[in-house]
Amino acid sequence: MKWNIEWVDLQNMERMVAECWRMNEHQLERYVQRLSKQRELAFAGELGVKFLELLLRSLDQGKMPDWSKLQKDIRLMKDLIQDGQAQHDVYWKSQYQELTADTKAYFGTEFGRAFTEQLAAKLDLNISDEQRMLQNDIGKIQKICQTCNLDDEEKAKKTLLLLTQDEKYYFSSWLGDAFINVLQERYGKKEAEEKSELIIQQETAQGETASFKAKMIWTLLICISVGMICMLLYMQSDGGKGAEKLKELFTGITSGMKSDIDMENKEILKKQTDYMPTQQAASQAEAAQGFTLDVAGAGAKEVEDTAADLPEENDEEPVGRAEGKDAEADAFDPNTAGTGAEIPDILPQYQSFYQDYPDLFGWLSIPGTSINHPVMQSDDKKRGEKYYYLHRDYTGKKSEAGSLFVENASSLFPQDKNTVIYGHNMSNGYHFGMLEKYKDSGFWKEHPVIQYDTIYETGTYQIVAVLVTRILYQEEEGFRYYRFYNYHSKEEFQECADFIEENRLYDTGEHLQYGDQTVMLSTCEYSIPNGRLVVVAKKIG
Repeated sequence: MKWNIEWVDLQNMERMVAECWRMNEHQLERYVQRLSKQRELAFAGELGVKFLELLLRSLDQGKMPDWSKLQKDIRLMKDLIQDGQAQHDVYWKSQYQELTADTKAYFGTEFGRAFTEQLAAKLDLNISDEQRMLQNDIGKIQKICQTCNLDDEEKAKKTLLLLTQDEKYYFSSWLGDAFINVLQERYGKKEAEEKSELIIQQETAQGETASFKAKMIWTLLICISVGMICMLLYMQSDGGKGAEKLKELFTGITSGMKSDIDMENKEILKKQTDYMPTQQAASQAEAAQGFTLDVAGAGAKEVEDTAADLPEENDEEPVGRAEGKDAEADAFDPNTAGTGAEIPDILPQYQSFYQDYPDLFGWLSIPGTSINHPVMQSDDKKRGEKYYYLHRDYTGKKSEAGSLFVENASSLFPQDKNTVIYGHNMSNGYHFGMLEKYKDSGFWKEHPVIQYDTIYETGTYQIVAVLVTRILYQEEEGFRYYRFYNYHSKEEFQECADFIEENRLYDTGEHLQYGDQTVMLSTCEYSIPNGRLVVVAKKIG
């Protein structure tokens, strides 16, 4: 299913919402008026028109749209399009059923209904069976006209002949019958009937040929039977020794075949036994080669982000430890033990929760705030759904608020030097909506500490900086915090430290030092396109 036009419109809508966000009512009215006059230039499809109608309706009612919810709806639509860009109609029908069953669980504004209506139109869900059959026949007639040269009388007659033979199977509405009648009136029924008679004669000739072949087969079988009878009479002659000679001959042949098979089986078994060590060595070499290629390809391709709180769906996954990071680099860890350490037991306070929800990665809480939630991690490849917890709660149930979660590439043990935790910026303050308050330094002074535990160890973190940044474009150079999991040299660490200093909103008096273990809380920020609000903290206990 193609969404090219809708994708362009959604890109424009996202930019427009960012522009309208800070406008007053008078400025917005002038902006929408100009947009209405240039509607054909601004929007390419029906979804864009619905967006403009929403803005006009809001102005008529004298109230401003909820820009935050509208921005989230637009990004959700883009996520849905990207997730299903290579899917068939069956997938989209199931998505339509989910979206329409509880639209409010997915969309925060009435603009969500415009997307479901567009999806229904693409799936032809709002037309009758008769209209659907007519559409199918129209497509078939167009195909016939494109592929067959109806100006060529001979080709047209052949097409007519095929259609009259397959009329009920090929067409499903009255339009197909009308099309055939037009061809018959133009090229005449007589020629079609003559062709039909010719085909009947050919089929009759083929039937006679088949009858002749059957007679030949019966004659051959009779000859073979007579030969067998003669052989039986010969075997019974010569004092009854003919049968014994035949039996000896058959026994010799079968014994020789069995001996050959046994020898061949022994050779195969020996080759398999000899090959096993070689095969294992080859597999290890092949795995080592793939290991090197993964490291070399990591981060080679990135595109602009449009997901709600994450890099773009088409971004390359960062290569995590589970997928094979550089072994020598992983061995370097300023503060923790080597990678060969035995995995510890799950902390007692999380054992019961982990048994019910084995995707549990850790737990995040900020004293004095409403943030006190589990942090989840999904094996998206096994589930076949990227960013599984982006629109699901920790139980796996569909939810607009989603969950706090880390990407599949994050390592739990040994723990990465930097862990990025994602969550929705909910307008009601739920999940990471509370992080908006950290833009005010006064709020930071009252809540300077984060408690973040993995399922294996507890951790207390001190907030170092609050950043406003954005996701970079594909060819754009710069530090990508959302791809930063470990640092293996002072240069790599310093790149992160410089990024934090350049983008911090205010001075906390705290700074990172080489060897610090950090956590980054990331959510959407709407003052700039593809903006992100990031709270950075370092472990102190």
